[in-house]
Amino acid sequence: MAYCKRCGAYIPDGQQNCLACGYNEEAERKEAQEKNKYYGGFAAEYKEEKAKMEKERRKLEHDKREFERQRRSQQEKNRSWAEEEYEKRQRQREQASYYADLYRKEQAVERKNMRHKALSVLCYFSIFFIFPLILCPEDEFARFHAKQGMALFIFGIISDIASTIIPFGWILSMFRVYCMFKGVDNVRRNRMVPLPYIGKYAEK
Repeated sequence: MAYCKRCGAYIPDGQQNCLACGYNEEAERKEAQEKNKYYGGFAAEYKEEKAKMEKERRKLEHDKREFERQRRSQQEKNRSWAEEEYEKRQRQREQASYYADLYRKEQAVERKNMRHKALSVLCYFSIFFIFPLILCPEDEFARFHAKQGMALFIFGIISDIASTIIPFGWILSMFRVYCMFKGVDNVRRNRMVPLPYIGKYAEK
């Protein structure tokens, strides 16, 4: 004697379907087994696919972390390179500025020396030896030639007086002209060499 599990009605012997609701326990069991088999396979595939997706996700996260690490490493290298390049260019600018200032100073000194040199040349022409003594008394080169020019000027006065007294006074005049060219040549060669014979008296 059996009863329907769905509606509770009596099922006669030899019957599989409930006469009241038509429920068939055996058919329901087979259908449930088929469903379990089907969905169990689907669940296994889903689980496998999910595991595969999880593996891909982890790989992507790992690649993302690795990419971020490389990006930061490259960024740090770029920053270090930029700082080194900035310092290098800063040193180059400072060096260029230093040499530019040095060049300007050298040019200023050169122009000053040229002026003093021109004044030194004038020292051997008449009374112009006083110009270096007035305009650049601190310059040793110009002061030296000013003293030599003063000695030559005094010698010229003496030679002019002597040429009117003695017959061979023109020799002194010729020596004076020689000393003039000698002094100018010394200035041109940047030499501080006393004039022959008379130059030593200028140092006293």
